[in-house]
Amino acid sequence: MSDSSQENARTVFRAPDLSTLHAICDPERALVGGKAHPYHVDLSSGRGNCARLQRVTGAMRAAHEVARQTGETPVYQRILLTGHTGTGKSTELSSLTTDLEAAGFHVVRFSAQDEFNLSDVGWSDVLIEVAHQIWDQTLARRQQLLLSLPPGPSLIEAIDRFLERTTVTAVVRHQTELQAEGEVALGGPVWVARLRAAYKSLWKSGSERVREIRRELEPHAEDLHRAINALIGQVERLLQKAGKQGLVVVVDDLEKMRGPRIGSGPHSAVELFVDHARDLQGPNCHIIYTVPLALLYNNNLPDLFPQSQPYVIPMIRVQQRDRTEDSAGTALLEQLLRKRAADLDTLMDPEALLTLIRLSGGHLRDYLRLVRLACNYALDEEKVQVTQDHALAAIIEFSDSTYDRLARGEVDNLKRVAGSQRVAAGQGQLLQNLLVLEYNDGRTWNDIHPCVLELPGIKAELGLGPPRQQPGFRAE
Repeated sequence: MSDSSQENARTVFRAPDLSTLHAICDPERALVGGKAHPYHVDLSSGRGNCARLQRVTGAMRAAHEVARQTGETPVYQRILLTGHTGTGKSTELSSLTTDLEAAGFHVVRFSAQDEFNLSDVGWSDVLIEVAHQIWDQTLARRQQLLLSLPPGPSLIEAIDRFLERTTVTAVVRHQTELQAEGEVALGGPVWVARLRAAYKSLWKSGSERVREIRRELEPHAEDLHRAINALIGQVERLLQKAGKQGLVVVVDDLEKMRGPRIGSGPHSAVELFVDHARDLQGPNCHIIYTVPLALLYNNNLPDLFPQSQPYVIPMIRVQQRDRTEDSAGTALLEQLLRKRAADLDTLMDPEALLTLIRLSGGHLRDYLRLVRLACNYALDEEKVQVTQDHALAAIIEFSDSTYDRLARGEVDNLKRVAGSQRVAAGQGQLLQNLLVLEYNDGRTWNDIHPCVLELPGIKAELGLGPPRQQPGFRAE
């Protein structure tokens, strides 16, 4: 379907004034439906390497075709997807989901942020939740998928029964006694459901007991893998009978994991994706995990996920390697705003728009945040158009409030990046904190976020020359 026919299929609202432009540029809201959304702009030409992500559907489809012709098991894709927070990853995943479903795949996607305490995520937590999401979402979509039978409840119960071997059993017994519900039979389906509910409650609360339960599950890892793959195998067979290609699981928001492991404390992304890479690749289906960008600078990762390089969603190139303007990337971000505004030229001075685009560094969330801040400054003065002064005021406020404290403690590392335009091993925190951005023009390079360079004195400290003059607000 063409962009125009997609837009005609739904009512398209475009902001007539600054108040509604502010509301419509909410940086925390992903575009539901990805490329089908009327505000969607294809940004792949400005990213440089997103064509690789667009080829995922074809690779998965080819794997199933080869399996059908040879009678062998498909070569399942285990994909790591990453990028700076706020780069449009969720929108790209929504577009990929749409493509996969159109190609005949059953996509089971869920948010780790909704299901776990992201300060403490273990491999067994992820796999048990993957199994439940497969069962729940397949059952819920049975009619849509044209399945002749639902997946068997005994298979999901078998997975939860592994929790009987842990101390979560004592938790459920205690809860049952408190509620005077002695009629709940040990081993019955209600009992199994309560095991699951109790463990999930412990996950989200960050209870120390979760780590004890994980240790108790470790000796049973192979058995747990077999039980999960038995469920996946049944779902795959049901999908094939219904004429579907197969199953794809997408575990989103794991890139938001927080905190290193300290002593016996929370599990870090390194422990999950490096120490337990084999476990995460255990499910016999295509699976996509989002991971923290800093994890790419772990030297062990390529050997542990050897199928392919991680897929990185970079910034939109609004500047080139020599830090001059990239007019094609700039035009894409201008188009993104024109899709949301009834008459952008009336609402925003062209110079102000160009300034906001350049200073965003091509980071989508920061771009929308800057637009909203500039709208606020204009509205405070009861103006109907954002001017250059409003844009500069927004940049100063955003730079100071978002990046000042982080940047001051990283001056030496930022100097190295300014000179080499590459992030070295051990400097992944610069990417995670958005002090440094990643670009691709066929090859990858890094550069300092333009808003960081607007902080007082930073440009001089980094040897990048004097800051741009900011009339009416701040000048050095």
